[in-house]
Amino acid sequence: LRRILSALNDSLPTLCLIDEILRGTNTEERIAAASATLGYLAGQNCLCIAATHDYELIGLLKGFEQYHFQEEDEEGDMKFTYKLLAGPTNSRNAVALLARMEYPEPIVAGAREAIARFHRTGRWD
Repeated sequence: LRRILSALNDSLPTLCLIDEILRGTNTEERIAAASATLGYLAGQNCLCIAATHDYELIGLLKGFEQYHFQEEDEEGDMKFTYKLLAGPTNSRNAVALLARMEYPEPIVAGAREAIARFHRTGRWD
């Protein structure tokens, strides 16, 4: 990211592709630093394409157009069309993949309960 920021130039546009910005960083600081960095890039002479699984960034990044890929569930088999669709995704598939891969039921059930609780409260308890 630092090299991208150093390459910015007022007279020549910069193209930057970022995949999973700041992955490996704790969640709170990753979201804060990623939104600040991407917001900064949006105000520069720069075309930035950023891929992320951080759903929280959707509400924080007003200067970006959003696109996603969608999976299709065909007879218990998850497939991807690899078609770029406008807007943020509205589907989730990680826990479904755990179930399909026959993870122990306590793991799948625990994940489903944690997600339901997060959607109700907005917190990870």
